[in-house]
Amino acid sequence: MTGNTKFGFVTGLALVSGIAALLFAPMSASGGAISQCPSGWTMIEDAGKTATYCIDSDERSSDDWRDAKATCAGFNDSELGRAHLCTYAEWYTACVYGSGLSNMTNNREWIDALDSWPSSAWAGNGSCTSLGDGSSLGNSRPFRCCLK
Repeated sequence: MTGNTKFGFVTGLALVSGIAALLFAPMSASGGAISQCPSGWTMIEDAGKTATYCIDSDERSSDDWRDAKATCAGFNDSELGRAHLCTYAEWYTACVYGSGLSNMTNNREWIDALDSWPSSAWAGNGSCTSLGDGSSLGNSRPFRCCLK
């Protein structure tokens, strides 16, 4: 792929906690693989690989789900593009394989909606596989943003 495309391609299907999640190979806003993350972010995977993305190293202050999504969308990196509220696949991969991340499983963190749940969801209450529907959108929870 060349040009300024921001879209990756499907690289596999993961079954996590009984939920199927498509795994995408993200690309940076410039069309290439990510080589470094901004300060305060942790790289997941290896620099230069197409499946690489950046996640907040620390959870952000608690907020409701809609404001968490807006906060992430408001972060725009000149090289990597606009951030987003992490998907479950991104959050789970970072929880299991990431290093240098704090507080991944000590509470419920907002994640982006799952296909099987039309609104919000949370992850991380005690383990990397802990997942729940966030039907109470107004509840305040910590969250992380992802960049790809």
